[in-house]
Amino acid sequence: MVPNVPRRAALRLYYFVFFAAIGAYVPYFPAWLKARGIDGLRMSTVTMLVPLFGVVSPVAFGVVADVFGLRGSLLRVAAAGAVLSFGGIAMFGTGGGAASYAGLLLFMTLFAFTRGPMVSLADVTALEQPGSYGRTRLFGSAGFTAMVVLAGAFVDLRSARQLPLLITAALGLTLVVSARLPARAMHPPLPVAADAARLARSPDFLLFLLSGFLWSGAHVSYDLCFSMHLADIGASTPEVGLCWAVGVVAEILLMSAAHLLFVRFRITRLLMCGLASSALRFVVIARTHSVPALLLLSPLHALTFGLYWVASLEYVRRRVPSHVLATAQSLLAAAVALGSVIGMLSWGPLYTASGGSSVFTAAAAVAAVGCLAAMALRAVADGGGPLRSPEAPPTAP
Repeated sequence: MVPNVPRRAALRLYYFVFFAAIGAYVPYFPAWLKARGIDGLRMSTVTMLVPLFGVVSPVAFGVVADVFGLRGSLLRVAAAGAVLSFGGIAMFGTGGGAASYAGLLLFMTLFAFTRGPMVSLADVTALEQPGSYGRTRLFGSAGFTAMVVLAGAFVDLRSARQLPLLITAALGLTLVVSARLPARAMHPPLPVAADAARLARSPDFLLFLLSGFLWSGAHVSYDLCFSMHLADIGASTPEVGLCWAVGVVAEILLMSAAHLLFVRFRITRLLMCGLASSALRFVVIARTHSVPALLLLSPLHALTFGLYWVASLEYVRRRVPSHVLATAQSLLAAAVALGSVIGMLSWGPLYTASGGSSVFTAAAAVAAVGCLAAMALRAVADGGGPLRSPEAPPTAP
């Protein structure tokens, strides 16, 4: 049983434990695969499943969520599938032989299908609750950081079961905590198809999805290549970890104060700022070969990731009717996932061929194009009047 805690507190705990699971998965799962003898193309096949399914599964869950007015109950289905997937990996997919690799693919397919909705449905639930989304979502960043440190200190990646069992345990806590989230939407379900189709044809929403696609495609260069780039210019492992930690702390601080930005600035202007900051940050990374200088640059992560993400969620909240909120949020998740897939396919080979300077120069160009898309979005949105929901505070022109 989960204590009878307020829903906002339950959401914060949900984000903390879910992103703690991701904090064990993202940095360490590829190394765990390599220790099992799964590398090269086989490793790529396994790790690409999550972003590939992230393009389709959030949309499938989001449409069902809106059609039937479901929230936490559908989220619990996704969480149960994720728990089963890594529990299965821990029990049956721990070797490097053909049979265990086939089992690993099967369980990773289940995880890939359920992971995306565990974020998008939680985000929708958070947007429907009173209070600041950023102050809730920052607990996810805190959970991620805490698990990265703990797993790095105590998990032996040579062990067949330690890492999968740790991820299973964190996902199991996520399932338990999700029992305290509202099972259904705050408003009764309404017909979805016509409004969803209208939204998908809206020039402003299409420009918004394009900017999210380009932002994700550019930003995944950081996730994939920044640590390698730091090592190439002489950074030690503790220095690499410090650069990441400083960036995440800055992200948490910005999320805690994001609601103040929403009062003062238009959301479209904040989206432009996030993308412009990304372009600037990646240009400097490409041109800088000083570890201390890149450490000083790390707080820009607050703008390049934190600001863009919370502003995107606020755009969806203000732009979209409540009865299609899950569908709209799932479309954003799909656009971001597609950008990640294409970025992963692009930045890795480019890094191997030309190094970090080429990767981050190209990523800066992609982010700059995304900024142009956000500028176009601002022009279209401003032409249609203020972008705010009735309950939202006025935005500055």
